[in-house]
Amino acid sequence: MNPESTPTPAMARVPAALFVDYDNLVRQAPEVDIAGVAQGTVPFSAILAHLVQYRGYDIGIRRAYGDFNYHSRDAVQRGGVYDPRILRSRIQTDIEVQRRLLEDAFEMILSPPHGQAVKNRADILISIDILEVATTYPRVQRFCIASGDSDFTPAVQRIKALGKQVTVIAYP
Repeated sequence: MNPESTPTPAMARVPAALFVDYDNLVRQAPEVDIAGVAQGTVPFSAILAHLVQYRGYDIGIRRAYGDFNYHSRDAVQRGGVYDPRILRSRIQTDIEVQRRLLEDAFEMILSPPHGQAVKNRADILISIDILEVATTYPRVQRFCIASGDSDFTPAVQRIKALGKQVTVIAYP
């Protein structure tokens, strides 16, 4: 039997932290409905359920970084012309995403686009926080990074050097 498909007993839970690169994941989200989540959004509850049930993680630190108004901002910025019905739908999607993150006890770290260097802003914040948690909270032994790029390779190498385990979550 595949060890990742076998539920882990509640007593064996390992302290963990989850860091989500929201902007990166939402841009790569499949164009299909996953587990009842709106098209083009990320199924955070499904990610959490998998980590808790099948990996045995007790995720005490849950942080998501990014522009949580991504869908509505994207609708407005496409050529400066927008259909009010599309914008209304995008705003509703943004509100739903934020509601789901709060329901799943995520701390939302706002990193809106600013100037020319918008791509790596959240990545830098995540890397700093990962290293801070790794050195400040010795009980946390597992680190989960949900992102779609390799920008966190140096942080992952440092965490592993500290004897911690790292799980990376990305769309294929």
